[in-house]
Amino acid sequence: MHMVSRLILRVMTQNQLLSTEDNEGVSKRLELWNAVEFWNGEFGKPQFSQKFLDEWGTLHFNISHDWPWVLVGVDQKNELGVDITHVSVPRNTHLLTFLNELGSQFSLAEVSCITDLVNMGLYKQAEEILFTCWAVKEAISKQTGIGLGMDYKSISYNPNAIKNNVFKVVLFIV
Repeated sequence: MHMVSRLILRVMTQNQLLSTEDNEGVSKRLELWNAVEFWNGEFGKPQFSQKFLDEWGTLHFNISHDWPWVLVGVDQKNELGVDITHVSVPRNTHLLTFLNELGSQFSLAEVSCITDLVNMGLYKQAEEILFTCWAVKEAISKQTGIGLGMDYKSISYNPNAIKNNVFKVVLFIV
């Protein structure tokens, strides 16, 4: 968790949640660094300890990584879940074969949408939808703290939900 605390401090500084422009800001950063303590929530999600929160106030974080990227989310008000993933089916695997292997994790609507796109020859769009679905499911499961214990099939990705601000998804396709 040492690396986690370093990443969180960097994010807080870059987002001006913690100033480093003066001696007081630097001193505060070092004080915060030394005070960071973690504990695991009910389902194992790493969180700041109650002692830390009592001293520093509410602060939520979540981390995801997929080589070579690391994504850190920090929020002073809300629990959050983040996920980062490569949009790439394993080598020598057809998208529908891959989807079939993961099928128990996807809703019928998601499977139908992805299958239809593949059948129309829109392979890249189908791949992007599949990995977006997966990333959304991962982020929600992390936000709730349930993680892999969550029934992913119960989370059905719907682009209209994003438009209605039910949750926010930031998607970078590289």
